[in-house]
Amino acid sequence: MTGMPPPRSYEWPWQISRMDDKGFSEGIRDIVGAMLKPHPADRPNTFQLVDKVDAEWRRWRSTTSAGREFVDVEDEMAARRIGGSGRRMAV
Repeated sequence: MTGMPPPRSYEWPWQISRMDDKGFSEGIRDIVGAMLKPHPADRPNTFQLVDKVDAEWRRWRSTTSAGREFVDVEDEMAARRIGGSGRRMAV
């Protein structure tokens, strides 16, 4: 995300601060920051990580204009169930 691998010689807060320079959202910084914790026991497990990503995705979809305009597979499936056709749902 930053164009550099996380250097082992720098402290975790410095590594995470590099994402601030690139303009990433707070949600994605939190997710990546959790994955980069120095001690494996402090990192999220697979289920926690999927939950974090899903929560951030839903937050982005509901709180940003780009997210509200985005049509994904779940939207397409819902449109088919409601309308019975393969046509794209109007946004």
